[in-house]
Amino acid sequence: MDTDINTAKEAMVYTSDRVGKYLTFTLGNDEYGLEILKVREIMMWFLTGK
Repeated sequence: MDTDINTAKEAMVYTSDRVGKYLTFTLGNDEYGLEILKVREIMMWFLTGK
């Protein structure tokens, strides 16, 4: 039980360091996030039919 509590505490510390606004996007099955202040340009891409 103590291991679960320690793991939860570590997760809270890890995520609290990363509080802020992010641009998130998905490529395939992977999800990514960038700090919004580091984003310089957003380009929209459209899929075309075959």
